[in-house]
Amino acid sequence: MSQFKSCIDACQQCVVACTECLEAMGGKKSDNDCPSCCAQCIDICEACVKAMARDSKYASQFCQLCAEICKWCADQCGQHDHDHCKRCAEACRKCVKECESMAASAA
Repeated sequence: MSQFKSCIDACQQCVVACTECLEAMGGKKSDNDCPSCCAQCIDICEACVKAMARDSKYASQFCQLCAEICKWCADQCGQHDHDHCKRCAEACRKCVKECESMAASAA
């Protein structure tokens, strides 16, 4: 599992940032897919962490999908000026980088 450590860490940090963003955006009007993207990002990041922790033969596919969803979330939250959205977008970008790297190395 040590080969997954940096990717697992990035996914876990993304879950925290997306959860904070989702909570902060509760009840606020948004002109894009934030905070819906955060909920979907949380789900795939958690699934990705579990797949890597199990050393699943599908971990690279989970990571590829995670990278795609995190790109979308980074784009959506990155359009907002809220601090929590900026933190979320940055965590998503880091997760994209780690997940793409992990998916490429496992392919």
